[in-house]
Amino acid sequence: MSMPDPMALALQLAAGLVLGGAVGAAHFGTLRASVGLIVEGGAMRALLLQLARFAGTGVALAGIALWLGAWALLAAAAGIGIARVVMLRRGVRPGAQP
Repeated sequence: MSMPDPMALALQLAAGLVLGGAVGAAHFGTLRASVGLIVEGGAMRALLLQLARFAGTGVALAGIALWLGAWALLAAAAGIGIARVVMLRRGVRPGAQP
C-alpha cells in the first residue's frame, strides 16, 4: 500500500477536519436543544430530535468516508471532538440563566 500524494492527503485531512467540526457543532447543538425540550416537557419531540441527530451524524460520517476516504474520516472524528470541547466551554455555567 503506497502513501497518497502529500498535497492530496493534506486536502483530505483539512476537509475532514472542517466537515467534522461542522457535523460536531450541529450534533452537540441539537443535543442542547433536546435537553431543552425534555426540560419543557416535550419528551417525544426530544426523542425524535435525538434520532435525527444520530442519523444525521451517521450519514455525514459515512459520506465523508465514502467520498473523501479514511484519512478524512479520521480528521472528521477529530473535528467532532474539537467541536465537543468548544460547545462544552460555551455551555451554561452553574447558576446562570440559559
